Amino acid sequence: MKETLILNLSTKAGKIMLENGGETYRVERIIKNIGKNFGYNINSYATLTGIISTLETHEKRYLTNTLRIEKRTIDLDKVQKINELSDNIEKFDINEVEDILNNISYQKGYKIFTGVFSYIMISGIFSLLYGGDFKDFIGSSIIGFIIFIYTHFLSNLEINTFFLNGLGSMIIATISIFLNKIGVTSSIDMTIIGPLMLFVPGLALTNAVRDVINGDLMAGLARGLDAFFSATSLAIGTGIIITFFAN
Repeated sequence: MKETLILNLSTKAGKIMLENGGETYRVERIIKNIGKNFGYNINSYATLTGIISTLETHEKRYLTNTLRIEKRTIDLDKVQKINELSDNIEKFDINEVEDILNNISYQKGYKIFTGVFSYIMISGIFSLLYGGDFKDFIGSSIIGFIIFIYTHFLSNLEINTFFLNGLGSMIIATISIFLNKIGVTSSIDMTIIGPLMLFVPGLALTNAVRDVINGDLMAGLARGLDAFFSATSLAIGTGIIITFFAN
């Protein structure tokens, strides 16, 4: 049925948005916009962990689709492409929309070299921004490379984010203390803070505020709690290592 395909595709577009860092209000708008373009009214309710969409047919029947969001990452390129599709939806027929969504869904992320370079530079530059010297920049860059390897190999495993961030922060703190002890870096704190910024949930916190401002209180609170627990895991992991091994 055409109605079923339209409902499934619009909900799939919303799912891609949520899985890659999109806000819930934007997800609901895109689902509604795709349905409207093909002549149907679709009402949707999106949260951090799922989407419920209902399409009203011309015969006054109702079709409902529910999708569970089981993984979340950050890929703003996919978010931008879904936004672009929604803004130009009138240019495509239903089959073209399906092909575009499949291409976006299976699109691979950045190449390994790009990821390594980004992790190294982000870690080192943040160390400088917070007051570190060139030696701290070098130490943070080394840790950034190690953290890339850590996240790259564990990203495909279904590991709880709280544990993943906590262990990552412990690795950062441990290596920072070691590099300081052997004289590679000048400050443990400045070496830690650079690579630690790789785990800071800045996008989640920003989206939480935007969801609350747009009236999506449930989604905003969920994102806020997600950001809070991520930050807590970073603090706990770093604090444990510094308390027992920094002196």
